Amino acid sequence: MGQHPQQLTMFGVQANPEIAFNVYHDESGTYVPVAGDRWLLHGALFVPEAKQTQVFSALQAARAGAGYYGHVHYVRLRKSLMGPKAQCCTKWLHIYAGQFSEFCFYHCLAVDTHSPSFRHDRFDKPHHAYNRFARMALEGAIAWSLRQYQRVAFKFHSHDKFRQEGDSFATYIPREVCKSVHKKHAQKPADYPEIRLLHPEVSPVVSDPAQASPEMRQERELTQLVDLMTSSIRQALAASSG
Repeated sequence: MGQHPQQLTMFGVQANPEIAFNVYHDESGTYVPVAGDRWLLHGALFVPEAKQTQVFSALQAARAGAGYYGHVHYVRLRKSLMGPKAQCCTKWLHIYAGQFSEFCFYHCLAVDTHSPSFRHDRFDKPHHAYNRFARMALEGAIAWSLRQYQRVAFKFHSHDKFRQEGDSFATYIPREVCKSVHKKHAQKPADYPEIRLLHPEVSPVVSDPAQASPEMRQERELTQLVDLMTSSIRQALAASSG
């Protein structure tokens, strides 16, 4: 009971092939015990490796249509709401919602740090909260979006940022997500896929086109896309944007 039916194979082709995803993570909001931002958001975008070039090409076409080739970053829109940058952002969001949301899965975790049930005492350092919520967002995304797959493989990416000494984010995220999903799959195999890591660490991505290396251009664009979506959701919650 609860097991996936096994399909017969032909000519040695696997009935349930492994699907590889590039996973892009970004956050919005800064955690400072008691005094930080109220809303902390962690967004995760799961892009099938086989379709990443297709998504990248569409984002590039939207840039060309808007005439904007700089950094796509929500908080830097400022007063350019009618300019090329804003047009590019709008095109990207429409493209994602209209073309790619059915196979590129986005999931966002929103944490209200002003909630009476939020326990600041659980986190000795701010990066402990950051890492914990990032992990929760990724595990939630897997449960919510990938249960239709039996076998998946991941390579995790996150925007390059300064991290405090002792912050093990790069190894903590793949290790703990994998460990947790393995355990949940064993308990409820119909709800969680089998999971495998394609790389043992989170790959840092420089999202600014002016600084990023050419060989990371696809990862750069998708990191900017997850930043745009996550920051947009935070602004909808906080209503702090003009």
